[in-house]
Amino acid sequence: LIRKTAVKLLHCGKKRVKFNKNISKIPEFIPHKKSVKLLKKKNILLKKPINGVSRYRHKIRNLKKHMGRKQGLGHRKGTKNARKNQKLLWMQHIRLFRKFLRKIKFTKKNSSFSFKILLDKVKGNFFVSKKHLISYIKNKKLNSSEVANFSRDR
Repeated sequence: LIRKTAVKLLHCGKKRVKFNKNISKIPEFIPHKKSVKLLKKKNILLKKPINGVSRYRHKIRNLKKHMGRKQGLGHRKGTKNARKNQKLLWMQHIRLFRKFLRKIKFTKKNSSFSFKILLDKVKGNFFVSKKHLISYIKNKKLNSSEVANFSRDR
């Protein structure tokens, strides 16, 4: 009977009302609201917390994804472009090259440096990486002294 009144007072179900195990003798009260409140104050009657959905598995999955796992073909739903925007990648790629070429242009001493030709090659996706661009300039001997300095500074 105490449990039934406790259910109404604690605003929860029968399963969530719990008697404290540490206390050996539970005093027998007449099931009134006052007596139930008194039991609650003395920590004889307890209300179990709601069992939420654990985020443990979710955290582990995210950790594995961060490490590079769980990203194979079976796990993909979006297109290649939706997952990594090709235009943004291209913009980053081209900005890196143009910034590098601008640096060289401003510090050049010899007039043999063909800036326009290199810019066109960059726009045409001729160079795979910054290293490739540096090696190309060194091979063509276009202002190689400045390029050597920039490759060290990176």
